[in-house]
Amino acid sequence: MDERKRVFLADASMFIIAVFWGSGFGVTSWLLGFFSPMWLMAVRFTMSALVLLLLFKNRLKYLGRKDIFLGVALGFLLFLSFAAHIWGLVFSTPGKQSFISASNVVMVPFLFALFYRRWPSWIATAGAFVPILCWVATSRSRLMPFRPTKPCRLPTRNSRSLP
Repeated sequence: MDERKRVFLADASMFIIAVFWGSGFGVTSWLLGFFSPMWLMAVRFTMSALVLLLLFKNRLKYLGRKDIFLGVALGFLLFLSFAAHIWGLVFSTPGKQSFISASNVVMVPFLFALFYRRWPSWIATAGAFVPILCWVATSRSRLMPFRPTKPCRLPTRNSRSLP
């Protein structure tokens, strides 16, 4: 395959991934009208687990104790990040939520400095501060106030999670 075709396929793939990733915020916000945040998490994780089980069932016999422990630990961290994302949609709009979620890239230069004990280049540092400043500006704007878009009710013993 020639270089131009490879570059086009790579760019097209990134575009398709960006469309799916970006539309996920709106879809999740819509689904929150039918499910509570934790029910939505349970459905997403159960479906993902079933798909992965079907795809990789032959490799399960090669898993060791350490692999299972690390997988559970990483899965728990993933659960926490998704839970924060979904609860964030309860209090904000999909557009703001996607901007905040995408800003996690901002943490890379700071994590680099933390782990390697060396500050990254000034361009990487400046690039990390621009989204932070934009986030602060939009969160303080009168045109974009921070207020719940849906009532936040925590489930109680007598309440039902599904409508």
